[in-house]
Amino acid sequence: MGDDPLDPRFREFAATRDQDLRNQLVVDNQGLARAFAGRYRNRGVTADDLDQIALEALVRAVDRFEPERGLRFSTYAARSIEGSLRQYFRDRTWDTKVSRSRRQLITSIRTVSELLTQQLTRSPTPAEIADHLGVDVSDITLALEAAAGYSATPLTPDQDPKSTDVSEFEAAEARAVLPPLLDMLSDAERSAVELRFFGGLSQDDIAAQLGVSQMQVSRLLRRSLERLRTQV
Repeated sequence: MGDDPLDPRFREFAATRDQDLRNQLVVDNQGLARAFAGRYRNRGVTADDLDQIALEALVRAVDRFEPERGLRFSTYAARSIEGSLRQYFRDRTWDTKVSRSRRQLITSIRTVSELLTQQLTRSPTPAEIADHLGVDVSDITLALEAAAGYSATPLTPDQDPKSTDVSEFEAAEARAVLPPLLDMLSDAERSAVELRFFGGLSQDDIAAQLGVSQMQVSRLLRRSLERLRTQV
């Protein structure tokens, strides 16, 4: 219920900004934040700190979510939470060869991507991001390449690769070709794909978010990938 963009509570909060309602929406969706935080454990940061970063991102997602855009809240919040956690680790380990101006551009790209995702109800292209920021698309490409070295998120010890039915090769393939094609999927398929390949959630976590079984999530992903491969 908490992640349905048609949930009247989201529309009510967008209209009233009622803080009690805001707190309830955060509480109802905190499992998503904790699931993402759990993926970054055993990397030199305490679990409490990771939970705090993820929950703060969840609060911002609730504040900024625009239900009329038609995007599922879980999809929007997942990108925001994951982005905040990755940004935290990038800030801790950033290569000194990456200039301050490029780091600032990468931060701007993340913010604009979040905004355009809501407006377009899909992932924006580098050209769209460049146009919004008023920079050359080559600058966006170079910044994304610089960020790529710090965005990989390997499985942590508590994430058994066997718990996901989709191989890492398929995951890499999906991330490369999916953004322009997601609109052809059903709402359930699109949510499962985005949470798995862009949010990095396990099938068990996705099942909890969507209110279905892990087996149903596995079937959704398999069916979606077959449809997308056919289109490609």
